[in-house]
Amino acid sequence: MKIKYHVPLIGFLVPTLVISTLMFVYRECPPIDQLIGFYACVIGASITYYIGIHTALNDMKKYDGT
Repeated sequence: MKIKYHVPLIGFLVPTLVISTLMFVYRECPPIDQLIGFYACVIGASITYYIGIHTALNDMKKYDGT
């Protein structure tokens, strides 16, 4: 996979993780169930992104005939 396919995911993950980390540092830490839910959401979004990219690349290969 080309690096340009990763740019949108990095553009989502970096601000999300930086903002959440700053919120946790300057405020009290949220309950553990909220942390688990937040990180599960971020991991789920990353997995969904990669599945979508792989599906699109496989579809392009089918249409190109390679």
